[in-house]
Amino acid sequence: TGGARLKVGRVDAPQGSLVRLRIHARDVGLALTPPWDISIQNILPCMVADISESDGHLADVALKLGENGEGAALWAQVTRYAVSNLGIKPGGHLFAMIKAISIARADVAKVG
Repeated sequence: TGGARLKVGRVDAPQGSLVRLRIHARDVGLALTPPWDISIQNILPCMVADISESDGHLADVALKLGENGEGAALWAQVTRYAVSNLGIKPGGHLFAMIKAISIARADVAKVG
């Protein structure tokens, strides 16, 4: 995550277990500044890696988490209007607002 911590609900796995996070692109919103006064709890800095057209009026925005894009990949699906209106371009810095995260146990191996 580029050093950021994610807030998630209760996980049915022992502490230290390896888990897989799934974040659907449609559950990721984008903002130019951190909107701290909203109900979404996971707001992470990121850098735009690429933008491609999706289905009709939508665009897929490939992101790299972290201030300098040093973290994991994340995708957002937003309207092409939002991309244009916010001036989203590759190399730009944004804040990803993650509305929902699915968690599944990946393995019984311990982490770190």
